Amino acid sequence: MSSERLQTNEKSLDSEWFDRFAELTIEAFSLLDGDAAVRADEKMKFLTGEQMNPSLGYPKLESVDFAAREEALLQLKAEILVNEQNDVIREIYRTKINETIAELRMLAAARVGNDSRFARYSSFIYGYPDAENTSAMSAIVQEKVARGKTEEKKAAAATLRPVLETLVPEIPERSEPLVLGTNGTEERISSVEEVVTAFEAALAAVGTDGGWQVVAHTDTGITNFRVSQKEKAVYIPAHKVVGMLAEDMRAFIQHEVYGHVTRRVAGENSLLKLLAVGLDRVEKGEEGVATRLEQLEKGADTYSHPERYFAIALARGEVDGTKRDFRQTFDVLKQYYIAVLKGKKTGPTLEERAADWAWGLAVRVFRGTTGTTPGAVFTKDLNYFVGNKETWALVNTDEQVVEYFTIGKFDAANSRHVAWLTKLGITDARLQEIQNETFTSQKTSS
Repeated sequence: MSSERLQTNEKSLDSEWFDRFAELTIEAFSLLDGDAAVRADEKMKFLTGEQMNPSLGYPKLESVDFAAREEALLQLKAEILVNEQNDVIREIYRTKINETIAELRMLAAARVGNDSRFARYSSFIYGYPDAENTSAMSAIVQEKVARGKTEEKKAAAATLRPVLETLVPEIPERSEPLVLGTNGTEERISSVEEVVTAFEAALAAVGTDGGWQVVAHTDTGITNFRVSQKEKAVYIPAHKVVGMLAEDMRAFIQHEVYGHVTRRVAGENSLLKLLAVGLDRVEKGEEGVATRLEQLEKGADTYSHPERYFAIALARGEVDGTKRDFRQTFDVLKQYYIAVLKGKKTGPTLEERAADWAWGLAVRVFRGTTGTTPGAVFTKDLNYFVGNKETWALVNTDEQVVEYFTIGKFDAANSRHVAWLTKLGITDARLQEIQNETFTSQKTSS
């Protein structure tokens, strides 16, 4: 395998363009965060039935000059197309800049509440549900909701059955686990500091040289671990980690640090510095690698996050032909969580917990929209399921492929990415062979 890295005093192939482009990039997901107090109030009104759909609000969008950024990107693209002599570098930057402009326009649409425009740009950037993956997801969800033994769970499964049977008429047999679990202990996290220390140790291990920081986030509106490439920070939801299983924390470290951060660092030291922030449409490959590492740590029954794919496809009408707004999507997701969540002897009821989980997922997939337009959603989260599924397909074809995952931020299942990097000498022909073997055999067998 050829994994070309910069040598001392050697310039990257895109050294003339990268810094200018990186300065103009944005992180859409962080700009779609809401005000925690406002979201909490909207959640209460929504769950009590006081209002049909929540008003989520995106205050961070107000401070961004989208027009100025787009103008600067267009100017940069024009210079690259005229002055860059390498055809591959020109094409790589042309597609990435076009995607970034689309992202700006998507966020501008969110600021004015134009759901249809937002959804079109989201589909352009992140993709949309296709028949193959929607059927695969539906089979997984069908089987999961059919496991319940209590009357409450059976009733929820019966409610979901007319929705799910459109694509999967028969409830599938439970398949073998994708990855066997480690049978870890019930050891739990006792403090935020314990988590911060563990993440800092992982960052040191991947060679960030102190350039990254771990931030214990106090914003209660943010409930997930996340990496900010712009700020070079790993954010920990401080209000969620105490009491977490230690095994889960280790899985998040694998995902966020050994997945996302490792690929960032590798890209910075590559002959193509754009691999630090990612080629166009990188989301699928990025989450595919990160979720697989997480699964190797704690085991997995199925491909990653089928419920996120389900929520998006459900809202868009890809599951049963009915497009749904926030409330309608939430109602179905609540039944899903009643069917699949484990029962607890103390604390909130199963229905209350299901409502909380359904709210969180509905907020994720309706980010950027008003929540009132059926079918208009943020499709970014499709890529956890699809990317994980494609990453496992590559690994199952040839385990050698994992060596390529640490080159930087690209999608090893994307034929354009692989062809570009092969031409630049950053990968070699074997990756193209693995990719062809994987997806040709899948098409033949389907």
